[in-house]
Amino acid sequence: MPSFQHAGDAGDIIYSLPVVRFMGGGDFYLQAEDFTRVKMTPERVGMFKRLLEAQYYIGEVKFHYGRATSVDLNFFRTRMTDHLWDETLVEMHCRAFGVPETELDKPWINVEPRREADVIINLTPRYRNREFPWKEVYLKYGSRAAFVGSKDEHAQFVSHYGPIPHCDTKDLMDVAMVIKGSKLFIGNQSCPLAIAHAMHHPTFCEYSRNACNGMVRKINCTGTAGKNVELPDVI
Repeated sequence: MPSFQHAGDAGDIIYSLPVVRFMGGGDFYLQAEDFTRVKMTPERVGMFKRLLEAQYYIGEVKFHYGRATSVDLNFFRTRMTDHLWDETLVEMHCRAFGVPETELDKPWINVEPRREADVIINLTPRYRNREFPWKEVYLKYGSRAAFVGSKDEHAQFVSHYGPIPHCDTKDLMDVAMVIKGSKLFIGNQSCPLAIAHAMHHPTFCEYSRNACNGMVRKINCTGTAGKNVELPDVI
């Protein structure tokens, strides 16, 4: 059975999983490298462990201490120089390893739902588009929404747009379950967005004008880099 290593940030790791599944799955080693925004540590592996090991095609998830693996998923970065603006992260992974993109037409993460709210919101400081109508989002969904993410991110959202409950999540499994339990996820380009994409969950995305990390594909996601949008109804 193959084994895999990846040193990416959280979203990179989620977007690598179609490659892992296509190659037959195996053990997954998370690697520390200086080129990532948040460097992996043995303790940080715990954030990923429950979610990844719950997928049928992944064995054990461990910290990478330099051992040899079958597949170095960091190879996807070879496409960044020429394709940073015209390929999404998941497309880079598939194309770097010759994986057919039909793999993206079926969810690559499955979890049980955890019911918190009809609409789950995440908003991080990175990859922002200042024209996105977050005030309208709050007016439309605020009474039916809850926030997933860090306490600081939640506090920033409340201070800018208004109060909504904060979901307590200890790792990415909890994040995925909360999103799965909702009717709609709304967020910017982040790890929770990657998880929503991976589950083909109904999603509305604030796309940055400065990065191509979103998913432009036949999954249940609508995105905009502008302000003239029609927010979906949630029944």
